[in-house]
Amino acid sequence: MNQGEVLSRTWKLLWKHKVLYLLGLVSSLVFSGPTFICIIFLLTSLNKFESLYHSMNNRIQSMPIYGWVLIGLVWLAVWAVVLYLTQSFKAAQYRGAWQVDTAEPQEFSFGQLWREGQPYVLRMVLLNLIFGGISLIGVLAVIIPFAYGMISEAYWLLCLALLVVFVLPAVTILIQIFIQLGGAAIVVENLGAIAAIRRAWDVAIHHKAAIALLMLFLYLINYGISMLIQTPFSFLIGLVPGFMGTTSIVVILGMAALMWLVVVLYTGLWMSFNDTAWVVAYNRLTRPAEPALTDVKSPQTQG
Repeated sequence: MNQGEVLSRTWKLLWKHKVLYLLGLVSSLVFSGPTFICIIFLLTSLNKFESLYHSMNNRIQSMPIYGWVLIGLVWLAVWAVVLYLTQSFKAAQYRGAWQVDTAEPQEFSFGQLWREGQPYVLRMVLLNLIFGGISLIGVLAVIIPFAYGMISEAYWLLCLALLVVFVLPAVTILIQIFIQLGGAAIVVENLGAIAAIRRAWDVAIHHKAAIALLMLFLYLINYGISMLIQTPFSFLIGLVPGFMGTTSIVVILGMAALMWLVVVLYTGLWMSFNDTAWVVAYNRLTRPAEPALTDVKSPQTQG
């Protein structure tokens, strides 16, 4: 697989079919919108922070058990909605990327891709939950030995936890690769979640060097552009202490809004580029026959 051809092809597809970028942009808005609201709320409440802190502290201490249960259920519901929406956009993204890479349709709409991606969403949610569970086990494998080692002064456990910390980055990269290849397998070959993991394993094992190079190139591209975006904002943040009083708050709010807008626009572009690149790479690595769209619509669920 020629990584340069994959990246070049991806950019050309996104440039020609802007709806793919729109999917990434909307997904970025859904993912980062709540964070922006929280930041603006905190920034606008700085002058009331002490009173808010005491008020919240009193409410927390007097809150009954059912109140905590209700808060937990609300957060769980919000998390489930965000997960469903982000995976819906990702499924539509994969579907659109596969179509433009194999059949080059002249045009399609946001709604059309959304509808065509819906049959794959639950399988993609399950795929993410499986690897999310693996990630949680990895984090607990660090926290539990570290905490127990600190309490019992068992320093060998601290050393073991540190060793796991060094392994975690590699495991995180592997999880990202399997999520991308597994998602592509679900949409391109209409596989179930478990069968998609097996398919991703098979592709990764047989094309280790090609996938590692693609992951490296994508990381370097994202890192380089992120640094270019962060540099001017870091410079502007250094100028904030020169403003006093309410002017300082206005400047901070304006910079936060501008930074959020730039981050959302870039994140949407990057999500679209990254997902499309993995679908194009999956097509190159698996070399499937180019089926007609009517053939793909008929379910052949495996696994």
